[in-house]
This record gives sequence, structure tokens and C-alpha cells, in this order.
Amino acid sequence: MIVVNCLGVKAAAEFKLASAEVTLVAADPGWRIGRQRDAGVRKATGDIVAVLHERYQVPSGWVDAVLKTHASDYEVAAGAVIPGARLSAAAWAMYFSEYSHLCPSGASGALKAAEARMIPSGNVSYKRRAFSLADMASARSDLEFHSALFAAGARFFRETQMQATFGTPYSLREYIGERFDVSRDIAIERAIDLGLAQRCAAAGLRLALPGLILARVAARVCAEEDFRKPFITSLPWILVFGCVQMIGEMSGYLAR
Repeated sequence: MIVVNCLGVKAAAEFKLASAEVTLVAADPGWRIGRQRDAGVRKATGDIVAVLHERYQVPSGWVDAVLKTHASDYEVAAGAVIPGARLSAAAWAMYFSEYSHLCPSGASGALKAAEARMIPSGNVSYKRRAFSLADMASARSDLEFHSALFAAGARFFRETQMQATFGTPYSLREYIGERFDVSRDIAIERAIDLGLAQRCAAAGLRLALPGLILARVAARVCAEEDFRKPFITSLPWILVFGCVQMIGEMSGYLAR
């Protein structure tokens, strides 16, 4: 197991105490998630490299599902992310904001381009040859990395038995900070070749984001009876997180 640690020496000592089989890779907290994951991938030696988010929990059959998928010679295998038990209203809002496109997760099968770019990047495995097709470290986001992989010829497969549970939600401070930073960074990159008028127009259009995000989540989850009640209780927080994304993107477009 390889753990990319951006929390410093104290966290490193705790990881070592937890398991002697952990290989620690030091990372700067300021690195993008793609660069952090790439640092871990470079330490991996197997033909199949799996990436798991630190907040996900997987059952014992997860490894078997990964191996079965790659036996069919797909370069990328993606699983589903399901909600953990006893989530708070804010945690449900985090889950819906990040994973509503996986509600329901859909049947197992090969993925097209639009589906491939939206896979949950913290529950995915790769054949090693996939990393020669696109650069994970320089990608602005997981969406960009997976889009580049698909365009380069990588084959993606959704395996519903590769199920991970969103079991350890962020604190509100962590999630709001991360959502703002990621939204701002993506907007800054998008604005590089835009003139002042175009950047101002793009920033103005972001005023619609909170309502658009809420409508998109509602359309995806309300068809599922099990999700209706948690959606209603988490609705105010979904709007709050949508506003954080709006402010982050607006500040990114207006940064220069």
C-alpha cells in the first residue's frame, strides 16, 4: 500500500504505526491532486495500479472485482461510490454535490467518452500502460486526465462490484475550502487565453451556478426513492456549496 502524505511528519509517524506495509510518499499540500497521485503511482510496481480516496471504504470483494475487469484488458476500471450510514444533512449534500451523476450507479459495461470523464477518480484502477497515454501530474483535474486518456485510446469499464462507500465525510471547513480552491484553480486555467470582456462575461454567467447545480442534482436523484428524503434535508447545504463554487469560479475568472 502506498500513501501519499501531505500532512507532514506527525501524520507520517501515525501511518507507520498503523501498518508496517505502508510506503509513504511525501507531497506538498499545495500540489494539485493529480500531481499528488502521480507521485504515488511512480512508486507503484505492479501492472495494475489502484487509486483510492482516503475517505472511501471498500469491502473485501473489491480487489477481486478489479482483477476481473482488467482480465478483460481494459486500461481503466471504475467503480461506484455509495453513501455511508448515518450521514448528516451537510454530508449528504457533499455526497450529492460530488456523486449525483452516479445515482443510480448504472449497470456494468464499457464507457463512452462523456461517461469516462465523469468516473469517480478515488475509486479507479489502471493498467500501467495507461499512464503512458496521458500525464496525470499536469492535468488540471481528474476530468481532464480521464478525457485525455480516453482521447488517447484508453478503454474504460464500469464495474458496479467495485463499490466504495463515502464513509468519512469532510468537515465543513475542509469541504468548503477545497471546493473553493478547486473551482478557482479551474477557472484560472480556463481564463488564460480570454480577454477582459470575456472573463467578465464568464464570471457573470457563474451567478446561475447555485440554481443550476441544485436543479441538476434534483433531476438525478429524485427518481430514486431512497434519496428523496436526504435530498430534501440536504437541499440548503447543496445551495451553500453551489454558492461556494460560484464564488470560487468568479474569483478565478477575475484573478488577472
